[in-house]
Amino acid sequence: VSEDDITSLHAQPEAQHTHYQITSPIRGTVIERHLVRGEVVKEDTDNPIFVIADLTSVWLNLTVHTTHLNKIRSGQKILITVPNRSEPLAATIDYITLLVDKSTRTATARVVLPNPNGTLLPGLFVTASVVSDTIAVPILVPTTAIHAIDGKPTIFLRDDKGFMPVTVSLGISNDTHTEVLAGLIVGDSYVVRGGFVLKSEMMKSELEHAGHAH
Repeated sequence: VSEDDITSLHAQPEAQHTHYQITSPIRGTVIERHLVRGEVVKEDTDNPIFVIADLTSVWLNLTVHTTHLNKIRSGQKILITVPNRSEPLAATIDYITLLVDKSTRTATARVVLPNPNGTLLPGLFVTASVVSDTIAVPILVPTTAIHAIDGKPTIFLRDDKGFMPVTVSLGISNDTHTEVLAGLIVGDSYVVRGGFVLKSEMMKSELEHAGHAH
């Protein structure tokens, strides 16, 4: 009961003061409510009436199969893909459980993520890619810049006259980038996205040229 309720008791001897203020021990957001209007709450109840969470940072639990546990370690860098977010989040593994679930044969790797805008919500499903190793290469390009023309990997370079298709030789790659062994030099300007439009225009031009030749 608030101080104002207590002070006003002498002026309202017949009033029923049934308004109680429930406070949380932490600052946060109500993420669950287990109470409806008119419900009686007993003193010895073990069920929480509200669940409060501090969402300024969240824990991300990653399911790791036993076949991959030898490649996962604390402090390892990962990239997290979140629905409705264009760029992945970079983070590090904070902790790995020492027990394996008997039914799923998986362990849990935990990541702590800052969440200042509150966009990462409890229960959200995400995908994480673990950086198991890093290799330095001279030239690395986004895979979206590479197109197959006549069965050969091709990148559209920019020059004074516009864009020119150049056949390249490729090396190792990951989910997003590919090493270029030959065909590019450091400092070249090339098309990263939208090259399929140039490819379509080029093929259209070649077909028109072939038609005129007949």
